[in-house]
Amino acid sequence: MFTHFKCSRLFRTISLFVLWGAYSCFAQNATNPLIYTDVPDASMIRVGNNYYMVSTTMYMSPGVPIMKSTNLVDWELVNYAYDRLIESDQMNMTNGQNAYGKGSWASSINYKDGVFYIHTFSYTSNKSHIYKTTDIENGPFTAYSISPLAHDASLFFDDDGKAYLAYGHDDITLRELNSTVTDYQAGGYNQVIIKKASSVAGSNFILTAEGTQMFKVNGWYYVVNICWPSGKGRSVVVHRSKNLKGPYEGRLALDDQGVAQGGLIGTPTGKWYAYLFQDHGAVGRIPYLVPVTWENNWPVFARVPATLDIVKVKKDLRGIIKSDDFGTIQKQNRGLGLEWQWNHNPVNTAWSLNARPGFLRLTNDRVDASFVATRNTLTQRSIGPESIGSVAIELDGMKDGDVAGLGALQYSYGYVGVKMTGNSKSIVMVNGTNNNPVEVASVPISQNRVYLKIRMDFKNRADKAYFSYSLDGKTWNTIGNTLNMTFDLKHFVGYRFGLFNFGTRSAGGFVDFDHYIINDYPFETPLPIVPHAVPGKIEAEDYASMSGIESEADASGAINIGFINSGDWAQYKIDVKEKTNYEVKFRIATGAEVNSEIIIRNEKNDSLGTLIVKADLSNDWHDWYEASAVISLNAGEQNLKLEFKGTSDYLFNIDWMEFSKYIPLGNLKTISSGSDIQIRGLYFNSGKEVHFTVKAERGQAYKMTLFDLKGANLVTQYGEGSKTMVLSSTEFLHQGVYFLSVTSPGHPTVTYRVIRE
Repeated sequence: MFTHFKCSRLFRTISLFVLWGAYSCFAQNATNPLIYTDVPDASMIRVGNNYYMVSTTMYMSPGVPIMKSTNLVDWELVNYAYDRLIESDQMNMTNGQNAYGKGSWASSINYKDGVFYIHTFSYTSNKSHIYKTTDIENGPFTAYSISPLAHDASLFFDDDGKAYLAYGHDDITLRELNSTVTDYQAGGYNQVIIKKASSVAGSNFILTAEGTQMFKVNGWYYVVNICWPSGKGRSVVVHRSKNLKGPYEGRLALDDQGVAQGGLIGTPTGKWYAYLFQDHGAVGRIPYLVPVTWENNWPVFARVPATLDIVKVKKDLRGIIKSDDFGTIQKQNRGLGLEWQWNHNPVNTAWSLNARPGFLRLTNDRVDASFVATRNTLTQRSIGPESIGSVAIELDGMKDGDVAGLGALQYSYGYVGVKMTGNSKSIVMVNGTNNNPVEVASVPISQNRVYLKIRMDFKNRADKAYFSYSLDGKTWNTIGNTLNMTFDLKHFVGYRFGLFNFGTRSAGGFVDFDHYIINDYPFETPLPIVPHAVPGKIEAEDYASMSGIESEADASGAINIGFINSGDWAQYKIDVKEKTNYEVKFRIATGAEVNSEIIIRNEKNDSLGTLIVKADLSNDWHDWYEASAVISLNAGEQNLKLEFKGTSDYLFNIDWMEFSKYIPLGNLKTISSGSDIQIRGLYFNSGKEVHFTVKAERGQAYKMTLFDLKGANLVTQYGEGSKTMVLSSTEFLHQGVYFLSVTSPGHPTVTYRVIRE
């Protein structure tokens, strides 16, 4: 017994040691920088055990990225606050204008009573923008614009429920918002609460206080700002007061390695941290996490640590940066992964994931002069300490004067690409230092598939980019010279990889990107698309793929698809229970003045049926009505495509479609005859509804009654003229025989025998 006990104890000790050793190998503490990529001007909240962070991406679209974490160190993109900030020449890159260095700046996130709120501001729109949602990860958001804009504003809720923006340069203003947080409160509080907020850190400044963030902790109000004293690094200053409106007292909170601008966040266990960023050269402004303790109701910032007391689970940044083989159509971001953002507003008709499945197609829609002047450049962040991004690109669709490839995007840019001259192609490297493009090297090629690569070295702020190409994806050749990368305020973002295609002589040329690989991250294995059951109801936004359409929120907060132009389409994966005819009923709304069509096609692109969307049945884009068509479907899993045709700028919106078995009631027996009224297309749609079309003279009135076998009156309805009718019974209509009686003054009664199978 004694020996057995000793052996058991020894075994357990060894086992625990081995397990601890194994754990320590795989679960290591997080280190600073927290995220080695451009995530500036962060604002953060905790809701339960989830943390949500928003950041700045300037002129990129979609904008205001929303990231989620459960431990403050492992983050993933879950959404964006908007698809397009505004429509303007600057954001659309039209009429020679652009929004480089502008767009939307420092954002703020908050949460109150089940609603998430995001504020950002823009010197491009010259307004502040507020976005609201009850579902931060899926949306939809409702958007509001207010004026004047509030620079670097913090959206703050006091305990009484009132909302404020705290903002400004050095003199920090507090301004009250209305009760719905959609505009300023008329006659509401609007005063400077802190004068010369930077004065607690010195007297001479490169940058006075900005980047305001406001918090309330244990009955105290805290205002956190960044400033930059002359001869020192960027610093954090904190002011506090027991009263929202002051007076405030302040102190210097942190002056260490230039880590500054951000706010405070508490954990469920009572720990506190400051989330801040550091200007880190060409890679951008990168986040740091700094422990905070409390002394005499002051937040005390630790020196910026190299290692944090939080276990990191993920080994890389695949929640923010990802490789992509363009083989999966995502539900958000118009089918692209959330890691992708466009350089300015994209032209959605000039790119596609469906023109050639498994590829990203970029098509030139106009003539442009350079890489930074063209639209529809698709970007991802670079990462430190080293980024290696590569693409495979197919060139069959290029035209004379086209240039396409992979770029390093900032004011001083560079790219490796393919240039088409006449019928000849060559791989080129262009160095665009100080926005002055020079073609450094050119190599003729005779094939239609090439591989391009850029390596960005950020180690010890080397900030160098190197370019290479391959003809087979295996052997790589250096091309051109080295790009000296510089973080330039003219663009105000860290370097990004950009997939581009522009035409210098004509529009219409295209290229197909087969894949994008970052730092050898493997492609994600897509989850299989779960087909929708037929019979059944399908929400219109739950498509498997689409072209041109957008998901949007209607007035009730539900989601529908809209912004539909002629030629757009949506495809759905369905699983049909049995081969038969089905009625497909659509919930539609339109503000168009002319009719349009929904053409229903199978996966062979054969037309199964067409629904006419009648403009006179709806007065607005969310004035819904229902219409249906009958189609024949084979059993099993298959793709169903809706193709949209019309002549208006926008055609209609679709909320949902519902499939039900179509049961024609052929051989209907006419008990009485001689009436001018005819009933056609009679069928049961559900357990309580009978659908049919009445053919009658204009102005001819009639009464319809549905009876059961016992002669009980189930439902009576009146009509006039030819129209589509729906009789909805209060009783459930079980399988069996029913009778539909139609009576019209001056005409014999007509009775139809109706069978529900």
